[in-house]
Amino acid sequence: MPSREEEAINQARQKALGFNIILVTGGSGYIGSHTVLELLVAGYAVVVIDNLSNSHWESLVRVHWIVQQDFTKRGRSPADVPPLFFHEVDITDREAMQGVFETWKTDEPAATERKPLIKFAEEKILKKEKKIAKSVPKDIGALAVKQHFKCQEFSASSTQSQLPAERPTKIKVNDVIHFAALKSVGESVSQPLNYYRTNVGGLINLLELMKQYNVKNIVFSSSAVVYGKGKETNIREDSVQVGGGGSGGGLLTNPYGRSKWMDEEILNDTSVSDPEMQVIALRYFNPTGSHPSGLIGEDPRGTPNNIIPVVMQAFQRRRSKVYVYGSNYDTPDGTGVRDYIHVLDLARGHLAALRKLTPIKAAKDAAPPPPEDDLTSPISPTFARRLSKASVSSKSSIRGTSFSVQHTNYRCYNLGTGTGHSVLDILKAFSNVCGNDIPFVLSDARTGDLGTVTADVSKASSELGWYAEFGLQDMCRDVYQWAVDNPQGYERLRRLSMMAQVDPDAVRQIIETVEEEDEDGEAATDTGSARSSADFGNFIRRLSVMTIDDGKYKNVMRKASVAVSHLGNLLEEEEEDEENESSQGSRNGSFSWNTPFKNDQGQQLPSNAPFNTSSNLKSPFAEKWGFGGNLQPKSQVQNAH
Repeated sequence: MPSREEEAINQARQKALGFNIILVTGGSGYIGSHTVLELLVAGYAVVVIDNLSNSHWESLVRVHWIVQQDFTKRGRSPADVPPLFFHEVDITDREAMQGVFETWKTDEPAATERKPLIKFAEEKILKKEKKIAKSVPKDIGALAVKQHFKCQEFSASSTQSQLPAERPTKIKVNDVIHFAALKSVGESVSQPLNYYRTNVGGLINLLELMKQYNVKNIVFSSSAVVYGKGKETNIREDSVQVGGGGSGGGLLTNPYGRSKWMDEEILNDTSVSDPEMQVIALRYFNPTGSHPSGLIGEDPRGTPNNIIPVVMQAFQRRRSKVYVYGSNYDTPDGTGVRDYIHVLDLARGHLAALRKLTPIKAAKDAAPPPPEDDLTSPISPTFARRLSKASVSSKSSIRGTSFSVQHTNYRCYNLGTGTGHSVLDILKAFSNVCGNDIPFVLSDARTGDLGTVTADVSKASSELGWYAEFGLQDMCRDVYQWAVDNPQGYERLRRLSMMAQVDPDAVRQIIETVEEEDEDGEAATDTGSARSSADFGNFIRRLSVMTIDDGKYKNVMRKASVAVSHLGNLLEEEEEDEENESSQGSRNGSFSWNTPFKNDQGQQLPSNAPFNTSSNLKSPFAEKWGFGGNLQPKSQVQNAH
């Protein structure tokens, strides 16, 4: 009789049967989650691998729910949405990664498996393989169907579903999109080994397993950082080539950039050694924006690496101001200019690259095999073997045939808009969208920063049939909506759950109930049991929204500081004494916002006492969540942007 884990794996595999399966590493992150959404809309089943070090798997639940609504808008049943599965795995953990591939492998043996020459070796390998534990996936679709999110109205995706004429009859990962990586330039300087271990070592793990399980297609998430400090405007892909072309890695200035360039070199070398391997590297510039539903967006756990999240945090009062580094560049307003691209355009670029890989492989499968001694054919096994022995110089020759070490199975494309916007352009656009000025301070330029960085995207347009659809106002509008609807990002429900000592679904239900019953937004004052949940819900709702108005914000925070400090004791007392008929608000869960404030010595303070920088106000909430008396996050790194 199969175990519970085996049953879960079998059920997941049966759900995926009939779909082309795409493995997405780092799929719960910012760009990854938006790409997963487009893949589901396009009709692919998706398996996500992520260690959640800088992401939130709730994003995937929201992604599947959004696609269900998208299908409804198209007149299709939400039940038709392809399955989505999640494995919490680190790409540097080879054994755990192999467990994922083992879960989704086809029943046929991999083409690259070698039969051992002696029985002893064969038995040893079989014993080792038996120790490989399959990884039980989380069925995200099953979780999403139980949810109900309030979201902004959005149009159905322009992505068209392109299911194969004949649905697959075998379960197998066909393609990989590789996002998983560390990506902070500053952090890479202080932790270079960690970046090389994750970004380079993780890719090697992935490629070895792809070879073992006969997966031949990969779309790689690269970056414009590989161009280093070279050309600044209208950067073409051939300015930095792998395999000895262009400037190589000579212009790179940090370990993060070098790790991405090394990854591209490794991918190119792999495609040279295996003519069936198909690689597309996408070098994208400055991603921003979010899905127009307001349900998914950028929510980094640490210090943001891009200007837009910093602007968003300043709008949310999660930081005091935006630091603008450099005001004397040779640009229209003196501030740095960058090529910003909407994350949905970026996600659709990955889908275009994925579709570009498939016909190439199909054409090769249909072509007759070349003669064994046809050294000019890149699909000749002899060509690959001889090529692997060739010099690593940019040009070599075998029997008079000249070739570049950069193989035709490896291609790279820029993804951007080709248009630059300055930092002040961003601040103005975001201010126009939200109706409030964003406070900022001009500061000195940082060493190594360039004045202008924009892409030449003509190659992606001509070869992938891809182009950017969204402009700067679209990006700022969608980021604003994400900021308003998710003031604490994906952490909101988890944090409220910890505060209320209940589960996130219960908090969500309370909030939605209050929003329906108490439309005027006034806090309930009735101390009866019928109104206690509504009063509590108002408290949670107001606290979670973190209103932008300074006066209301400080008022909410002052109330929260007192109320939350007694919340745990309150709930415990209610559990211990459920039969108590006391009319005191603190006994039945109805909070009184007139609770007197006390200082460290227990002295009562006036109800209108300011929430200032003095330490006379007890604030367990402020201490727990990293706020000081001036309401600025303690962990804030003001010189981040």
